Parts: sequence; structure tokens; C-alpha cells
Amino acid sequence: MDTNRWIQLQKEFDAHYSEFERLLSECVRPKNSADELVQLHAGFLIHDDIIDNSPTRRNRTSWFLMQRQAGRGLIAVNDGLHLILTTKFLLHHLFVSSDTTAVGYLKLLQLFDDVSYRTCWGESLDSAYSRTAPNDNTTELLPLDSFTRSNFNEICAWKTGFYTFYLPVACGMAIAGTTDEASYSAASHILLKMGQYFQAQDDYLDCFGDVAVTGKVGTDIADGKCSWPIVECLARASPEQIKVIQENYGRRDPLAQSAVREVYEQLHLPQVFADYEAQMRTDIIGDITDWTLSDACVTRHAQNLFCDLVDLLFRRAK
Repeated sequence: MDTNRWIQLQKEFDAHYSEFERLLSECVRPKNSADELVQLHAGFLIHDDIIDNSPTRRNRTSWFLMQRQAGRGLIAVNDGLHLILTTKFLLHHLFVSSDTTAVGYLKLLQLFDDVSYRTCWGESLDSAYSRTAPNDNTTELLPLDSFTRSNFNEICAWKTGFYTFYLPVACGMAIAGTTDEASYSAASHILLKMGQYFQAQDDYLDCFGDVAVTGKVGTDIADGKCSWPIVECLARASPEQIKVIQENYGRRDPLAQSAVREVYEQLHLPQVFADYEAQMRTDIIGDITDWTLSDACVTRHAQNLFCDLVDLLFRRAK
């Protein structure tokens, strides 16, 4: 085994974690089981960058591109799987070296398997709902039928919400001995809404963010993604603007991408997003305030954690 390369892989992705992701890991930190979440997240990030052909992440060359440039082909596919499967090894280690009960261990396994399955489906949906032109010179108009709010919300939940928000909290609940499924369901409602908020921010920053800050070159327009900007654009665009989108969305040509952004600007999408963001924050905080568990002390701590997450998300620039 190339131990040095594996250590490099671990360090490389450690450098990509933000304060937000570390706060999520605090949901389970008391039992030292946050490593599983980090490994799973890193594995999915590798695969997401491969699927989207993203050249950078957090101002660093994407792992898959580094491996390709080093002459290792698509070994990053295996690296991503390695990280994801490492979660099982770490979960087993957690079980045999701690006071985690068999019931708690099985619940953790169920959560990781269920969320991994959903996330894979989310990546499939993200791809299925994308639309790209066969080439930049075609005169065919791009079909826009898949760019709906319903499809966008589906991507948010399955690709982002479950593994980024629900899984860390659900793991903490499982380790704490929570067995009431209603509590998991109530938490899921709030956390998936955070996932939608987070994905909308990601989509907005992909188009309007400062690359020097986000550390990632936006590719959603070229990749023809079913993203927040295109969904909101089509809900407001005139027939003439829709035609511009059909002629230019899903193309690699920089001029075509600029034409799409110009329509976004004409529709004042930055202000639309600011209004959306403020409303989402209000809605989520309201849901958190209304959420209660059987233990008042636990409820207060959970509400504080959720509010911290929302505050960290609000108007983030990367």
C-alpha cells in the first residue's frame, strides 16, 4: 500500500474543510466519531468534482485533476470510494473501543448506509436534470423542461441535505441514545430545509461569487445544471429572455455564458437571492423555535446548535 499517498490524500482534504463543516462535526464530537463524517464528506467531494469536472476547490486544484496531471488517470474514483468505505472501518472501531451499544452501532450503520444511498441518487438526479447543447455551434434551442423548482428541491434534499446536514445531527442523536423516530423526523424537516438553503447559496456563488474567495471556478451554466439561478430566471423571464437562455445555456463558450449572466442581471437575481436568503433564514429560525424534544435541556442545546448553523450560513461568501 502506498502509505505516503494515502496520508497526502487525508491532508489534502483536511485543507478543504471550512469552519461550517467543522461545526457540523461538533454534533458528534463528544464521542470522537466525527472522523466518519469527514471521510464520507471527502469521498463525496472527490466524486462530485469528477462528475462536474471542477478544476478547483477552495483555491486548490481538485484532487482528481491532481491525480490526472500526475499521470494516475482516474485513480481518484478509487480514492473517493476508499474514503467512503473507510467510514465502515471507523464505525466498527468506534463500536469495539467505546461504550456504544449494539443498538446504537446498528443505528449508526443504518444512517450511514441510508444517507450514502440517498446521496448517490442525488448525484444521479443532478445529472439527469442537467441539459447541455451537443456542441457550441449548434443552432438547436436547449430544452428547459427539467429546470423546475420541484426538481431543484429534489436535488437539494438528496444530493446535499441528507449527508451535509441531517447525518451529523442524526449520528449525535443515535450516540446519545435517541430511539424516538419522531425526533429524527422533526430534525430532518429542519435540516433538509437548511440543505436547500445551502444548495441555493452554492448555486448563487457558482455564478456570482468571487473566485478569489470561493476558491472554485463556476461551471453550472456550462454544465447546464438545474440550479437556483436558472430556476428563478425562468420563473421571471420574458419570451425574448427565455430564447437567449435556450441559445446559450449549457455551452462552454465564454460568450454564451456571459449572455446567460446578462439575463440574470436584467432580472436582478442578486437582489432576488438576497430576499430569498432573508426569508429562508426567518423560516428556518421559526421552525427551530417551534421544535421541542422531551428533555427541555436537550431541546435548548439542540436549538442553539441549529441557530449557530443558520447564522454561519447566512450571507456566506464561500
